[in-house]
Amino acid sequence: MTTQGKTDQLHQKIYDFLLYIYPLLSKYPKFEKFSLQTATRNAILEMLQEVIKWDKTATKSHLYAADTALQQSKELLRLANDLKYSAMNAQHYGTSSRKLKEIGVMLGELAAAKGRSFILKRAGYTTNQSGERVTLAEAMADYANVQKAYNKARKCKRYRKDVLLFTKDKEGNLEKVRDDILNLSYEPSEYHYFKVFEPKEWQIMALPFYDRVVQHAINNVLEPIFDKRFISQSYACGKGKGMHAASDTLQGWLYDWQKFHPDEPLYAIKADIHHYCKTRQH
Repeated sequence: MTTQGKTDQLHQKIYDFLLYIYPLLSKYPKFEKFSLQTATRNAILEMLQEVIKWDKTATKSHLYAADTALQQSKELLRLANDLKYSAMNAQHYGTSSRKLKEIGVMLGELAAAKGRSFILKRAGYTTNQSGERVTLAEAMADYANVQKAYNKARKCKRYRKDVLLFTKDKEGNLEKVRDDILNLSYEPSEYHYFKVFEPKEWQIMALPFYDRVVQHAINNVLEPIFDKRFISQSYACGKGKGMHAASDTLQGWLYDWQKFHPDEPLYAIKADIHHYCKTRQH
């Protein structure tokens, strides 16, 4: 079952538990109306609320919050049973415990899921060119966006073999790109390794053309979102940025320092993570 299917099933399971437990809570003693009864109801509602937030954002912290509310619900129902309230007798307490255990198992499966746990379809929303509110995945799979991604990927490379093969059935391949994004079925291909000497030796890891089209389609949507959150001194791989812009900024800083602090020492650190990209699992 897909992650979305499991989420929908969990949502329904909690809702069904609410339908079961609400009549029982209404039978608690009147003096518990604003204490144990309310606390139990709020804990279960919070559990449902956190699952809804997980469904909308795919942020796992909501699953952990839902699990906390689940544990709280268990303890509160146990307390009502220990206090020998008739509404939470052995039969009702046993049934409630079994239902909460089933919910806990489903929460655990979702929290332990790897790979595509953070679902692009539910990671957020953006506005397309028509002004409509769409999911990020829908924006990435937009016809105009995948065409733009194709144009970017083939820039200065249009006569390479893999580009020509892709272009031979361009419409079919672009449709496959859209399907892979919308269905979350894209899997990166094997890297092609080669070396360049500019000016020192570098090992390059290159993906096939199809993968580069997918990456551009994703980047076209995500780049504007992330770029506005970076500090202005982030110079790598940004529009209007790069080593020359960084050099100009640094030169201005050095000039100002020399002008206003001529007698004070200036320290700089040059650091790099050795073979960072080579050691990452892509």
